[in-house]
Amino acid sequence: MIQQQEVMTCPQYGQRQVTLICGPPGSGKSTLARQLHNHVLELESITAETWRLRLKLFGRACYRIGRDPLAQAAVVRGAPTHAERDHHAKLCKPSKVIVLLTPADVCHRRVAERNRPSVENEHAAIDAWWRAWNAEHAEDLETTRTW
Repeated sequence: MIQQQEVMTCPQYGQRQVTLICGPPGSGKSTLARQLHNHVLELESITAETWRLRLKLFGRACYRIGRDPLAQAAVVRGAPTHAERDHHAKLCKPSKVIVLLTPADVCHRRVAERNRPSVENEHAAIDAWWRAWNAEHAEDLETTRTW
């Protein structure tokens, strides 16, 4: 259950329907993205041999979405800091940025239930996300409990 979401609208980008969804692993980013859009771009969904190449391909895809005046997509990225969210927003030019603030214990439970080979890395990533998260620039976001 998502307990809190923060939403920032970006009207300067017109009628585009691009949503940047951020949050820790297990917060519900992918689930929400699939509910909102038919096209979902996730770093994990890009297959490549190396992490660096994955990041490069992800960045290019974000850039293409950002340049498409009719884009209809969700971009999923962790981005716990304002600087990271701002970087991805500059690439994909979202009409909305959503930060899911699902509590760490809920994220840990969800990750454990997935039973993926990378479960230990995901648990570490949850803790790292919450250490990096702070409410800086939170005044730029509207808080809502529904989506």
